Amino acid sequence: MYQQIAAYATLVYVILTLLILVVNIYYITKFRESVTIQYRSAQGQLLFQMTRDFFYKEPHKKIIIGLEEKIPLRANVGILDTELDDHIGFLETLGTFVRARILDPTLVWAIFSHYVESAYESPEIADYLKGLQEEDKTIFEDFVWLYKEMKSESHSRQRAKLKQA
Repeated sequence: MYQQIAAYATLVYVILTLLILVVNIYYITKFRESVTIQYRSAQGQLLFQMTRDFFYKEPHKKIIIGLEEKIPLRANVGILDTELDDHIGFLETLGTFVRARILDPTLVWAIFSHYVESAYESPEIADYLKGLQEEDKTIFEDFVWLYKEMKSESHSRQRAKLKQA
Protein backbone atom coordinates (compact mmCIF):
# COMPACT_ATOMS: atom_id res chain seq x y z
CA MET A 1 0.00 0.00 0.00
CA TYR A 2 2.81 2.35 0.92
CA GLN A 3 4.46 1.71 -2.46
CA GLN A 4 1.27 2.59 -4.31
CA ILE A 5 0.92 5.85 -2.40
CA ALA A 6 4.59 6.66 -3.05
CA ALA A 7 4.13 5.89 -6.75
CA TYR A 8 1.03 8.14 -6.94
CA ALA A 9 2.83 10.88 -5.01
CA THR A 10 5.79 10.66 -7.40
CA LEU A 11 3.43 10.80 -10.36
CA VAL A 12 1.66 13.85 -8.88
CA TYR A 13 5.04 15.55 -8.27
CA VAL A 14 6.13 14.84 -11.85
CA ILE A 15 2.85 16.19 -13.23
CA LEU A 16 3.05 19.30 -11.03
CA THR A 17 6.67 19.85 -12.02
CA LEU A 18 5.76 19.61 -15.70
CA LEU A 19 2.82 21.96 -15.18
CA ILE A 20 5.05 24.48 -13.42
CA LEU A 21 7.58 24.15 -16.26
CA VAL A 22 4.90 24.81 -18.89
CA VAL A 23 3.58 27.83 -16.97
CA ASN A 24 7.12 29.22 -16.61
CA ILE A 25 7.78 28.78 -20.32
CA TYR A 26 4.53 30.59 -21.06
CA TYR A 27 5.45 33.53 -18.80
CA ILE A 28 8.99 33.70 -20.17
CA THR A 29 7.58 33.86 -23.70
CA LYS A 30 5.15 36.60 -22.71
CA PHE A 31 7.96 38.50 -20.98
CA ARG A 32 10.10 38.31 -24.12
CA GLU A 33 7.23 39.59 -26.24
CA SER A 34 6.73 42.46 -23.80
CA VAL A 35 10.42 43.38 -23.88
CA THR A 36 10.38 43.28 -27.69
CA ILE A 37 7.36 45.58 -27.80
CA GLN A 38 9.00 47.99 -25.34
CA TYR A 39 12.23 47.96 -27.37
CA ARG A 40 10.37 48.72 -30.59
CA SER A 41 8.38 51.45 -28.91
CA ALA A 42 11.49 53.10 -27.49
CA GLN A 43 13.21 52.78 -30.86
CA GLY A 44 10.21 54.38 -32.56
CA GLN A 45 10.21 57.28 -30.12
CA LEU A 46 13.93 57.83 -30.59
CA LEU A 47 13.63 57.72 -34.38
CA PHE A 48 10.68 60.10 -34.28
CA GLN A 49 12.67 62.62 -32.23
CA MET A 50 15.71 62.20 -34.47
CA THR A 51 13.74 62.67 -37.69
CA ARG A 52 12.03 65.74 -36.26
CA ASP A 53 15.39 67.27 -35.38
CA PHE A 54 17.02 66.26 -38.64
CA PHE A 55 14.36 67.30 -41.12
CA TYR A 56 12.90 70.37 -39.45
CA LYS A 57 15.71 72.07 -37.56
CA GLU A 58 18.77 74.00 -38.61
CA PRO A 59 21.47 73.49 -39.70
CA HIS A 60 20.20 70.21 -41.13
CA LYS A 61 17.42 71.76 -43.21
CA LYS A 62 19.79 74.14 -44.99
CA ILE A 63 22.43 71.46 -45.52
CA ILE A 64 19.91 68.95 -46.89
CA ILE A 65 18.55 71.52 -49.36
CA GLY A 66 22.07 72.56 -50.38
CA LEU A 67 23.12 68.95 -50.95
CA GLU A 68 19.93 68.16 -52.88
CA GLU A 69 20.38 71.17 -55.15
CA LYS A 70 24.17 70.65 -55.37
CA ILE A 71 24.82 74.19 -54.11
CA PRO A 72 28.19 74.88 -52.45
CA LEU A 73 27.32 74.78 -48.77
CA ARG A 74 29.81 77.30 -47.42
CA ALA A 75 29.85 79.80 -50.27
CA ASN A 76 26.21 79.94 -51.36
CA VAL A 77 24.26 78.56 -48.41
CA GLY A 78 26.44 80.17 -45.73
CA ILE A 79 27.09 77.00 -43.75
CA LEU A 80 29.77 77.29 -41.08
CA ASP A 81 32.19 74.54 -40.09
CA THR A 82 30.38 74.16 -36.78
CA GLU A 83 27.15 73.54 -38.67
CA LEU A 84 28.85 70.91 -40.84
CA ASP A 85 30.10 69.34 -37.61
CA ASP A 86 26.54 69.28 -36.26
CA HIS A 87 25.19 67.67 -39.42
CA ILE A 88 27.92 65.05 -39.72
CA GLY A 89 27.75 64.53 -35.95
CA PHE A 90 24.05 63.73 -36.21
CA LEU A 91 24.79 61.11 -38.86
CA GLU A 92 27.66 59.87 -36.69
CA THR A 93 25.21 59.37 -33.83
CA LEU A 94 22.99 57.30 -36.11
CA GLY A 95 25.98 55.12 -36.94
CA THR A 96 26.84 54.75 -33.26
CA PHE A 97 23.26 53.76 -32.42
CA VAL A 98 23.16 51.18 -35.24
CA ARG A 99 26.53 49.74 -34.21
CA ALA A 100 25.38 49.48 -30.60
CA ARG A 101 22.11 47.86 -31.76
CA ILE A 102 20.04 50.63 -30.23
CA LEU A 103 18.45 51.29 -33.61
CA ASP A 104 17.47 48.71 -36.19
CA PRO A 105 19.59 49.10 -39.33
CA THR A 106 16.66 48.50 -41.67
CA LEU A 107 14.73 51.42 -40.19
CA VAL A 108 17.75 53.70 -40.29
CA TRP A 109 18.44 52.73 -43.93
CA ALA A 110 14.83 53.40 -44.88
CA ILE A 111 14.74 56.86 -43.31
CA PHE A 112 18.28 58.19 -43.55
CA SER A 113 20.27 56.30 -46.21
CA HIS A 114 19.75 58.94 -48.90
CA TYR A 115 20.98 61.67 -46.57
CA VAL A 116 23.98 59.69 -45.34
CA GLU A 117 24.95 58.92 -48.92
CA SER A 118 24.47 62.49 -50.17
CA ALA A 119 26.52 63.89 -47.28
CA TYR A 120 29.32 61.35 -47.60
CA GLU A 121 29.48 61.66 -51.39
CA SER A 122 29.46 65.47 -51.37
CA PRO A 123 32.89 66.69 -52.53
CA GLU A 124 32.70 69.61 -50.11
CA ILE A 125 31.95 67.41 -47.11
CA ALA A 126 34.52 64.84 -48.27
CA ASP A 127 37.21 67.56 -48.32
CA TYR A 128 36.10 68.80 -44.92
CA LEU A 129 36.25 65.26 -43.47
CA LYS A 130 39.64 64.64 -45.04
CA GLY A 131 41.02 67.76 -43.36
CA LEU A 132 39.62 66.71 -39.98
CA GLN A 133 40.86 63.14 -40.33
CA GLU A 134 44.41 64.33 -41.01
CA GLU A 135 44.43 65.49 -37.38
CA ASP A 136 42.34 62.67 -35.92
CA LYS A 137 41.85 59.42 -37.86
CA THR A 138 38.94 58.35 -35.64
CA ILE A 139 36.79 61.45 -36.03
CA PHE A 140 33.36 60.66 -37.45
CA GLU A 141 34.32 56.99 -37.86
CA ASP A 142 30.76 55.80 -37.17
CA PHE A 143 29.48 58.10 -39.93
CA VAL A 144 32.00 56.55 -42.34
CA TRP A 145 31.11 53.07 -41.08
CA LEU A 146 27.38 53.76 -41.54
CA TYR A 147 27.94 54.92 -45.11
CA LYS A 148 29.99 51.84 -45.96
CA GLU A 149 27.41 49.55 -44.36
CA MET A 150 24.64 51.19 -46.35
CA LYS A 151 26.59 50.65 -49.53
CA SER A 152 27.38 47.01 -48.76
CA GLU A 153 25.61 44.17 -50.52
CA SER A 154 23.80 42.89 -47.44
CA HIS A 155 22.13 46.19 -46.71
CA SER A 156 21.21 46.71 -50.34
CA ARG A 157 19.22 43.49 -50.00
CA GLN A 158 17.65 44.74 -46.76
CA ARG A 159 16.53 47.94 -48.46
CA ALA A 160 15.06 45.89 -51.34
CA LYS A 161 13.12 43.75 -48.87
CA LEU A 162 11.84 46.84 -47.10
CA LYS A 163 10.64 48.34 -50.39
CA GLN A 164 8.76 45.11 -51.18
CA ALA A 165 7.03 45.06 -47.78
